[in-house]
Amino acid sequence: MSLPVRRHTLLIVIALCACSAVTGAEESSESLFTAATRAFKLNDFELALQLYTLAAKRGMDDARLNYNLGVTYYKLEQYEKAYQSLQLASRDREFSCLAHINMGLAAARLGEIELAQRQFKLARFYAITDAELELAENMLTDLSAARLRAQRSRLYGAVRSEIGYNDNVILENANYTIDPVGEQDQYLAVAMDTNKALTDQLSLAGSAYQLLYNRIAEYEFGKVDLGISYTTLYDAWALRSAYSLERNIFGGRNFQNISTVNFNIGKNPFYDSLLGFDFKYAKIQQYDPRYSFLAGNLWQLQARAGLRDHGQSLQITAGLEDSNSKDDHDVTGQLLTSYSPRRYQLGLGGTALWFHGATVNFDLQFQLSEYKDKNTERSITIKRNDERLVMQMELAYPLSHQVWLSARYRHLKNDSNIATYTYTSNNSSLGLLWRY
Repeated sequence: MSLPVRRHTLLIVIALCACSAVTGAEESSESLFTAATRAFKLNDFELALQLYTLAAKRGMDDARLNYNLGVTYYKLEQYEKAYQSLQLASRDREFSCLAHINMGLAAARLGEIELAQRQFKLARFYAITDAELELAENMLTDLSAARLRAQRSRLYGAVRSEIGYNDNVILENANYTIDPVGEQDQYLAVAMDTNKALTDQLSLAGSAYQLLYNRIAEYEFGKVDLGISYTTLYDAWALRSAYSLERNIFGGRNFQNISTVNFNIGKNPFYDSLLGFDFKYAKIQQYDPRYSFLAGNLWQLQARAGLRDHGQSLQITAGLEDSNSKDDHDVTGQLLTSYSPRRYQLGLGGTALWFHGATVNFDLQFQLSEYKDKNTERSITIKRNDERLVMQMELAYPLSHQVWLSARYRHLKNDSNIATYTYTSNNSSLGLLWRY
């Protein structure tokens, strides 16, 4: 995929340092170099190439020649040869930053977007002056914006199908447990995500999830959602605002709608640094009176920071979530609390490369929940505090460019001061992921 670049991004340095007087063959090569540079300035790139090549044959071999030869090849749209000559020039500290910038441009023209990104990062690392640093930063921003436009010019997404096993079926989606006593469940599930560009910044997204088979009827669950988002790039930062409407189906006539407004500001996706902030506000509507305690409002604030390099990443997150329910609820014979917790969250996650293009994704989450609303049962005030630990790991192996084999394992441990809410759950699954 070829990416557009702005005209000013091809920086060609012709003004080189003066050379001391030389004689013989070296003088001849210098004369050829000077003539080639003059031809380049006159946009006679074919002649410049001939003269630079002849200067090399006469014994000239330094960063000046390799650099100018590289940008001449670039002007002639011979991008592979341009990359090779610039690579030689990049070994000289004086030309390193500019050589890597032009290597990135050549790689982008060849459709090697990840290689282009890597070269621009190296240019940023080797920058000597503030102007070089600014230019390298601009290259990363331009490449990210171009990739964003390329992605949004088509329909893209993923479909996942998996079979799994859970040794303790719980109503995790409601954060609410009824008799979690080691029930075993096998299931088959299908999930689909899709995105479509409306404009360069505006996109429409949707997803669907459904359990196709399960042994225990109470575990039925499905959801569909549709959202629209707007993304704007500000130099090294990206700002995204979105609205989505999600419908959860817990079985029978039990529907739940979640309307969400989300704001996200973070480092441009092409930067090494994973730094950002997320704010989410959601209104939850419940259409089954039996589950009215699941209705209310929720807001969440999260900060994240980490590093990314060559397909690998490490990220930490910290968040605060608060919600309120419409009313308290009592179930005869059980000490149940209202669904209105304040949650403090810490997370650690990342991606590591393995053999033959396989990746290992891991996620570790700790959550402290304080149920601040009181619930009374026979004039007893119940206070509930939960500590939840979730560990998840996924191994993804590419069967082709678009199809991946995925194996996932998830362990959940919830400790509570109320015994009813203390439980563990282990879930494992095997599936296929198709990206389009």
